[in-house]
Amino acid sequence: MQMDNSLLERMPFPYFIINADLQILFSSKSAKRIFSSPASLSELISTSQADELREFLNSKSETTCLELKMTGRTEQFEVFHTYKLISSDGSIHLFCVPNGSDQSEIQNMLDHVENKISSINGELLTNKQNFDQTVFQIKEAAILSDQLATIGQLAAGIAHEIRNPLTTVKGFIQLIQPYLAEIGKEEYAVIALDEIERANDIIYEFLNAAKPQQNKKKLIYVNKLISDIMILFESEAIFRNLEIETVYECENEKLYIDIKQIKQVLVNIIKNAIEAIDESQNNLKGNIRIQTKNINGNAVILIVDNGIGMKKETIDQLFKPFFSTKETGTGIGLTVCKKIIEDHGGNIFVSSTPNHGTSFQIELPIYENNF
Repeated sequence: MQMDNSLLERMPFPYFIINADLQILFSSKSAKRIFSSPASLSELISTSQADELREFLNSKSETTCLELKMTGRTEQFEVFHTYKLISSDGSIHLFCVPNGSDQSEIQNMLDHVENKISSINGELLTNKQNFDQTVFQIKEAAILSDQLATIGQLAAGIAHEIRNPLTTVKGFIQLIQPYLAEIGKEEYAVIALDEIERANDIIYEFLNAAKPQQNKKKLIYVNKLISDIMILFESEAIFRNLEIETVYECENEKLYIDIKQIKQVLVNIIKNAIEAIDESQNNLKGNIRIQTKNINGNAVILIVDNGIGMKKETIDQLFKPFFSTKETGTGIGLTVCKKIIEDHGGNIFVSSTPNHGTSFQIELPIYENNF
């Protein structure tokens, strides 16, 4: 951003831009005509006025004019009324008006110049703030990209080690499935096998992150999704002496989702809720409430616990890669959860109060059959 050259060209008197050492950075045509092309302002003034000029330039008082004796091509000293303006970058603008000039006309021009410089400085400040904000956002995006890339590398490194025991467990459940069927509990085996298959799919996706994923979305009732999840945690709730309750306010609302991915999100959040209850110091019985609602065309799934809760500082970092409050946590789970929900066109929100509990709210678009 520069001041209009035409404005400087119209000045009928010398105009300089100098630095704190009196070095001339710019001089107008009028200045060159009268004074030639000196490198420093000290070449134009008498030695006796050098200290006075420096004091004038460094003064923070309202004094903006100094009578300065200057010599030019004629080698004769002439008195100039010298006005100063200081830019935000520290450069000094000097307007050297010959003694006897029309003061009112000159003052009007100086006022115009001062307003122009103030306007330029304001625009520069705004542009700098916008630039700084853009740089910050770029850096944040680059850091997040690097972190997510590292997540993929870590997952690929451990995926093969996880798959082997899963295969063993799957075989064992298939072996006892006929006996569970005889006592009317085959549903447990079916759920367990589905969960193992889901875990294998997650590992496969980590190992093939660079490849485009096929559309695995299917229709499912919101309440059916929650009831399937509840079966997974029945025995753990009994073992830990905590209550997991469901409140179904949705009716026949359906979701068009990758069921395994959304189950992954719900399982992760409920397991976190159980761990938060374990860490809580209050004497209340542990409680987790899972509630479904229909709000403005979205299926809302609330997961509320009465565990240890979190401070605002923790919530602000919660979805960042590698952030974890657990000693053995990787800080990957909730980062993946957020991405899954957003990839489904939804949102995830968290609110929490220390020593009172935490609430996760998941919003997903309800499937509308327009045919």
